Amino acid sequence: MPTSAVSTSSSTPCLRVQVRTEPLEAGTWAQNRFRLRVDLTNTSLHSCIILSRLWRLIDAEHRVTELRGHCVSGQRPELQPGVTYTFANEVQLASEWGSLEGSFRVLDETGVLHEIELDRRLLASPIMA
Repeated sequence: MPTSAVSTSSSTPCLRVQVRTEPLEAGTWAQNRFRLRVDLTNTSLHSCIILSRLWRLIDAEHRVTELRGHCVSGQRPELQPGVTYTFANEVQLASEWGSLEGSFRVLDETGVLHEIELDRRLLASPIMA
């Protein structure tokens, strides 16, 4: 099955989040599964630490699954100004298509807590002709 990737980004004064999504290759184990590649870039003048993330998966039947983590891929990365941290996740929907939205909680070195919201993005496998 051909894959198609979609890339979107969200920005705040302290963090730019870029998410690339693509369906996994064909196979019964990969059905309705998507790979997420996430780039977090510190765009501020202060270091910051990524405290947690939330993925909200919404399937075609409007069922919502929340995936919360007190870290990102088992880590709490500390980003110096201008530094990018990249990680990957895989998610599975209960239907053939749906959407993903979410947020990251970030604490900067001045003690300010930021909630960075991710815009909703479509998750769907390419249509076979």
